[in-house]
Amino acid sequence: MRALARVLTTLKINSFPHRLYCNSINQSSSNSFIERLINEPKSRTKEILESEANFILNGFDFSWHALVAKLKCSSLQKAQLALEWRLQKMQETDEKDVESYSEVIALCGEIHNVQLAIHAFRAMEANGMKPTSDVFNSLIKACSSPSDECTALSLFEIMEKSDAYKPNSRTYNALISIYAINGNLKSMQAWHSRKKAAGFAPDLHCYEALISGCIKLNSYEAADRYYEEMVSSGIIPNVFIREKMLDGLCKQGNICRIREYLKSMLEDGAVVSIDMAQRLLRFYSKFGSIEDMEELFQTLVASNSCSEVLQRVHNELIKMHAQVAD
Repeated sequence: MRALARVLTTLKINSFPHRLYCNSINQSSSNSFIERLINEPKSRTKEILESEANFILNGFDFSWHALVAKLKCSSLQKAQLALEWRLQKMQETDEKDVESYSEVIALCGEIHNVQLAIHAFRAMEANGMKPTSDVFNSLIKACSSPSDECTALSLFEIMEKSDAYKPNSRTYNALISIYAINGNLKSMQAWHSRKKAAGFAPDLHCYEALISGCIKLNSYEAADRYYEEMVSSGIIPNVFIREKMLDGLCKQGNICRIREYLKSMLEDGAVVSIDMAQRLLRFYSKFGSIEDMEELFQTLVASNSCSEVLQRVHNELIKMHAQVAD
């Protein structure tokens, strides 16, 4: 643990219907509370959190991930203040759940605040708890800035030398993700190879990072290769991966390949998300013809796409017809 210290120092109701009803109330209360935090000045953030401490800390359905995700879109400082408050409460109540600390550290990564993540790690140790591989993984993920890459690598080396928290599949995913975010294709691919050499098969999260990193760097052939590798291994792509693949096809400007991909995707039982529909509309309105848009609309109708997607495509089709008429 001395090596770790050196690394860290270098960084400046019983019935189902009743449960459904309660969940609905809790969700509504949670959303209302988050909106209040967003609208109030940041100087009142901790005061508001304190006033709702019982609801936040003991709420059946309260999500810290949802809170941080919404706050960081409004103010990173508010998200940081909220996590500082939670960590303070954990220390005051002598929290002994390692997973709670791991979650806080991971959320620090969501707001790119490695200093607060390290503070949470030290608070956990000061409370007598030993880190696990998952805690280290969360700390590595928090090192997503290019300036923190060396720290992430040092943490990995500490894990390799340990007996209690050896690197696991998620450790390699975290490092692959860091290099994908920072646009380092060579290092991203190198860690993918190291993961397989260590005996860990690539999983969905690994392919999310690989494919998104390749699309970001316009390395479309590599993205196609990883996508085929993933499908061949029996892993079903999720919405995030499908959106990234479609984004790459649109950036390449190949309408024929877009048609083929869309057809294959729908045949596999996948659906077109709102974001995917918006990407398709931007592409078709710029590069496609009315006939292309009509074909897209009929394809989506035949696949029973959701009404919002169909409405957006239909509105764009009407707009294209109106432009031709003018």
